[in-house]
Amino acid sequence: HTMQPTEGANRSRHTTCASGPANLSGKADSGGSPRHEPCVSAVDTQLPPRNPMSAPSDTLLTTPLNALHIELGARMVPFAGYSMPVQYPTGLMAEHHHTRKAAGLFDVSHMGQLRLVGPDAPAAFETLIPVDVIDLPVGKQRYGLLLNDDGGIIDDLMFFNKGNNEIFVIVNGACKVGDIAHIQYRIGHRCEVIPMPEMALLALQGPQAVTALSRLAPGVEKLVFMTGGNFTVNTGTQEIDVFLTRSG
Repeated sequence: HTMQPTEGANRSRHTTCASGPANLSGKADSGGSPRHEPCVSAVDTQLPPRNPMSAPSDTLLTTPLNALHIELGARMVPFAGYSMPVQYPTGLMAEHHHTRKAAGLFDVSHMGQLRLVGPDAPAAFETLIPVDVIDLPVGKQRYGLLLNDDGGIIDDLMFFNKGNNEIFVIVNGACKVGDIAHIQYRIGHRCEVIPMPEMALLALQGPQAVTALSRLAPGVEKLVFMTGGNFTVNTGTQEIDVFLTRSG
């Protein structure tokens, strides 16, 4: 599942949903280093150079869960321009086995989230990806590839039809500056292109992901692959409105 808190007060903060020790170390591989997502710059000279793995710590961005990562003892490293957790005190093997056997929660808020809004948004977006956007039903999600003018691949992405002339798009963190600039430049005159840097994004993965999350957000167990919708997560002390999809 991926979960994105809806707009409103205190909704860019999120709580853990997996049973047992939560794994919040986004994009860590088995060797303990974040995986670099390959990408191609979409706009040639107008974008700043990006070296997401070596940015000085004083220039790094933080996710809405940064304070929680530090409180839980995470080892923080630069990734895609953000300070991100690479592992926790329990160690990589414990995190790996817990996610494979139960469920692990990953903070992927460094990824790019944006809304395409307007009557022409689906048709406009379809000019940039070789996937059917216009006929995507409301409540459904698809995987696509963002292309340049020559048909070369800039990045891969996920997009969701939220209805009311709105397409929700998620792109890779290391490429999001170029991706959003490319989308804005190519179709910004046809629809609103609204980045959402203030919103958190979580990924709950593992064989017990649905079981764990359904205790906090009843109804998610009814979702099938590549569908989603609005849900309320009840933590016991507060209720948090989220937008949630089942996408892997």
